[in-house]
Formats: sequence, structure tokens, C-alpha cells
Amino acid sequence: MVYNPVLSGELKCFRLRHARKVGTRNLGMSSVVRVRDSVGIGLVDITFESSLVETIGKHLPRGAGPDDPVFLRAEEQLDGTWNIYGQYIRSREYALLWIAPAQPHWIRHVRRFDNH
Repeated sequence: MVYNPVLSGELKCFRLRHARKVGTRNLGMSSVVRVRDSVGIGLVDITFESSLVETIGKHLPRGAGPDDPVFLRAEEQLDGTWNIYGQYIRSREYALLWIAPAQPHWIRHVRRFDNH
């Protein structure tokens, strides 16, 4: 996996994994990821270590926590890479966290929005 210097080699310690249902309860970060790929837009449930919330907070202007929670946003690029962003739930402020060379293993069973 190719990492943005923001997270360097730290990704494995966050235990970021696909979940069958909404799992990890953390008031600082949603356990639902917004996914945009070649098919469209959808949602994926994940589990993660609380250290992920702390690390994302370091790269956003107001940190991350119960007063200003964040979520992950994953977007497939035209070249097949995936940009992973941390974004505030209540605003449009975000930071690029890392770039994956292929679809991350935790993006599975995407719940699609009805585009009609």
C-alpha cells in the first residue's frame, strides 16, 4: 500500500476493517465510510482502533472528538488509486490522509444509494 506522509507506516496499527454491521462505538468518529467509486456512491461499515480518531484529528484544524466528530471518505480515482480523506461531519473541511494503489480491503459490501 502507498501511504501519504500524513499517516506514513501507521495504518496497520489502526486495525481498520470491514464490519458486517455498525460496530465500533466512538463519539469522535463515525463507523460508516462514504464511498465514491465507478459504480456510484454508497456506505460501508468499519471497525477501527481509537488511535485512528486521534491521528485524523491531528490533521484537521479543530481535531476530532465528540464536539466535532469526523468520518472517512474513500474516493476511487480515474487511475484506479483510492484517496482516503478524513472529514468533519458538520462541515466540508477535510484532509487527505493516504492514497491506496487499489481498493482497500475494508471496502466491501457497499450499501448503495438510490439515485432516483
